[in-house]
Amino acid sequence: MVQAGRGMAWLQENLIADQLASGELVKAGGPEWEIPIEIHVYRPRSRLTPAAEAFWKHVQEHPRPSTVRKPVRSRRGRG
Repeated sequence: MVQAGRGMAWLQENLIADQLASGELVKAGGPEWEIPIEIHVYRPRSRLTPAAEAFWKHVQEHPRPSTVRKPVRSRRGRG
């Protein structure tokens, strides 16, 4: 709806990086409107499918930093 010009939304910045860079979307507020979030991965203790077990092994072997942020070039004032 935001891209159709029908309102505003809190969106995950890395999912709209191209639209921010092109100026199609712009931030509607300052840093005080940014909401930090945490995402946790959970699983049951029981064995999962081979694909799920492979994913879990990957998660354990490749921990991500607590904050991952891709720089985005914003064109404020457009639109």
